[in-house]
Amino acid sequence: MAHELSIQNGRAEMFSGRNITPWHRLGTVVEGLLTSSEALEAAHLNWNVIGNPVLAQVNGVPTAVPGYQAITREDTGAVLSIMKDSYHPIQNSEAFEFFDAVVGEGQAIYDTAGALHGGRRVWIMARIPKTVFIDGGDELERNILLYTSHDGSSTLKMQQVMTRVVCQNTLSVALRQATNTVSILHRGNYKQRVSEAQRALKVVHGYFDDLTTLIELFAAKPMSHTDMRDFTEKLLPIATGEKSPRTEKARGEITDLFSKGTGNHGRTRWDALNAVTEWVDHRRTYGRTQNGVADETRFASTLFGSGAEIKASAVALLS
Repeated sequence: MAHELSIQNGRAEMFSGRNITPWHRLGTVVEGLLTSSEALEAAHLNWNVIGNPVLAQVNGVPTAVPGYQAITREDTGAVLSIMKDSYHPIQNSEAFEFFDAVVGEGQAIYDTAGALHGGRRVWIMARIPKTVFIDGGDELERNILLYTSHDGSSTLKMQQVMTRVVCQNTLSVALRQATNTVSILHRGNYKQRVSEAQRALKVVHGYFDDLTTLIELFAAKPMSHTDMRDFTEKLLPIATGEKSPRTEKARGEITDLFSKGTGNHGRTRWDALNAVTEWVDHRRTYGRTQNGVADETRFASTLFGSGAEIKASAVALLS
């Protein structure tokens, strides 16, 4: 299976803060708080992309293809994408500076940053210093995730992520689908949208309050083992008359985590949700690489892919 975390010269382009080994077990671990520029250096993202002409052989002569550019990493020469001339590359440093301008200096603690797919997608995540405690001491942290791409697969986006500290489970759910994500096209005027993003960030804080209220309701609502079995069948359905040992195994693992997962007690809908997040973030099988479990694939899926979708579905079913 191909790597999803960007690896250059045997080094992962990623950092994790607070001097702890991240749950995905990859990247550079640092101690202390970082500015966005320091995070850029620690994650080895201090490289730029440029647009080069796209050439085609015309009667044996290299000829520029009008209207298109090859988005290329300056440090490695790798072509990340072919885009139209209207596409404006947003450099990693510019994206991080934008994050600073929106969040505000000193208002967030940079926890992790990195690149996926050879640098085609880049992210930074910051923790907002306001901790929430649920269900007798379960600690939740509020985070803001910024990600962008150099291949046209994503606009520059900022969205909310909540992390359960006890086992580093992440939860990202679109309760306000139209307003809880800042999305900015790769155009030359993106810097003019800082004020718009700042207004959206205030909405994100409201999102966290809504999500906290929802989680408190989950923690107060009992759930039986029969309810849990029915829940996993809806979460991971199997077509009538078909067999899927892999899906049945996944259902069993989630049901087991309902009672035996980290910090779980097997009593409430909050336990059920944590069973799903722990399975997605730590137990789900993502294939193997030469070094064992494909942690880089797990990380990408948890924040951006099918893992995030499963967790969102879990919240919807439990609500």
